[in-house]
Amino acid sequence: MVIGHWSFVIGHWLLVICHLSFVICHWSIVLEHSPKQEYFGKISIFFKE
Repeated sequence: MVIGHWSFVIGHWLLVICHLSFVICHWSIVLEHSPKQEYFGKISIFFKE
C-alpha cells in the first residue's frame, strides 16, 4: 500500500508541474503578443476592484 501511495503522490506532482509549465508558457506567449502597458493596466484595474 505504501508503494501505491507514493506512486499516486508522484503522479499528482508530475501533473501539477506539467500544468504549471503549460500556464507559464501560455502567459509568456500572451505577454509577448499584447502591449505590456495595456496588460498591466488591466491588472491594476482588477486589483483595485
